[in-house]
Amino acid sequence: MFMTAFYGFFRIGELAAKNVDSGGDVLQYDDLCFISSNGRISMSKLTIRKFKHNTANKAFEILIARDNSGLVCPVQTLLDYCGMRGAAPGPLFCESDLRPVTISSFNTALKRCLVFCGLDTSRYKGHSFRIGAATHASEQGFSDSQIRRLGRWQSDAFKSYLRSGALSANAQNDLSC
Repeated sequence: MFMTAFYGFFRIGELAAKNVDSGGDVLQYDDLCFISSNGRISMSKLTIRKFKHNTANKAFEILIARDNSGLVCPVQTLLDYCGMRGAAPGPLFCESDLRPVTISSFNTALKRCLVFCGLDTSRYKGHSFRIGAATHASEQGFSDSQIRRLGRWQSDAFKSYLRSGALSANAQNDLSC
């Protein structure tokens, strides 16, 4: 879920439900498909229908490409998760009983992971994935209009998220919201 949040520029409320009864408001299993190229899965395509500023009520497709340059690949991670989750309809990210992952449980899991890694939990929140995605895209040379489109921003608000050098090995910048 963390990988998808980062690589898809997701707001946590697009992936995790406010409560267990609002699972229909988040990304659904049926909104995910995998795209193959040369007989190998190369991308995941996530179609979100409910997101901030979607006044036209138009779906938005998010493509996440396979990335074999690091320790983990966002597409392979999602494939592995889906293999464990199964193909039952409902929220893409769910508990074993198919109830949606809630924002509260997402934040609890994030905090536990940060503690495990020895990181300061006050410096990271659910929105840090979106901040990190915008920063990473900027550092990779993406234009402002490309970042705006990827993050579904209607304004230049994303510029306030950019953290110079935040993704370097010696990052000292605060990534909190």
